[in-house]
Amino acid sequence: MPIQESKQVFYTMKIRQIIIGCLLLCNFSLKAQNAEIESVNVAEQKSTLKKPVGFTHQPFLLLRVSPLTLFRYDNVFQYGVEIAPPIGKFSLVFDYGTGKGSKSFKKNVKTNYPENKTKVYHAELRTYFSDWYPFYALDKKPFGRYYALEYTNSTFERVLRSDLLNTLKYGIADKTPYTEKRHDVRVKLGKHFHLHKHLFIDLNAGIGLARYSVSELGSVVPTELLPNVGRFSKNYVHLPNQKGFRFSSAIGLNVVVPL
Repeated sequence: MPIQESKQVFYTMKIRQIIIGCLLLCNFSLKAQNAEIESVNVAEQKSTLKKPVGFTHQPFLLLRVSPLTLFRYDNVFQYGVEIAPPIGKFSLVFDYGTGKGSKSFKKNVKTNYPENKTKVYHAELRTYFSDWYPFYALDKKPFGRYYALEYTNSTFERVLRSDLLNTLKYGIADKTPYTEKRHDVRVKLGKHFHLHKHLFIDLNAGIGLARYSVSELGSVVPTELLPNVGRFSKNYVHLPNQKGFRFSSAIGLNVVVPL
């Protein structure tokens, strides 16, 4: 066979091999693309249709207890309800809490401030992220994420501890009673974590502004008489004759039983 014809045959075979290889590569790429699209569709379908809990109905009432507040300086036992009507994205939260120094988990408070008493009224207006595709199946009220406007009205009946030296110096008797009132307004974000269809954990955090006012005494009260409340107390302790505004932050955890 002439050399020229053999070269032509060789180049023709090479071209055929390249064309076949390109066709096989395109076919493989199309199959991979179709498989990826199919997997995405399946994932979206599962995400859309997934039910976060096995309820046969949307809970209208959720019972709440806040265990964290028991371990703070004012040891408040706080409980309440969330009302979630089956229309719209909004729900309402109402809590009530009381605390006594004589029942505190903190040894210092229980020993030195047993007369302390606390009363708390708490309310929230919540709305859930039910329009965030593809998470709306997980955010259906009251199962998922939410943001809220929070208001807290707190009254603290406290006493001042003063030794003999401070009593003579400032004219303040030991265990002098006084009252502190505080109003907190915060914006916060939260989420329900589902341990069981009848047991949620409500974890949230918020920031805002607080206004406080303390009853007046005839004498000046030194700051050295302030008790040590600890770094994890969200309720700062103020002295008599004080009032004003301050930054307010909170991290909350509630045990929730939906009905």
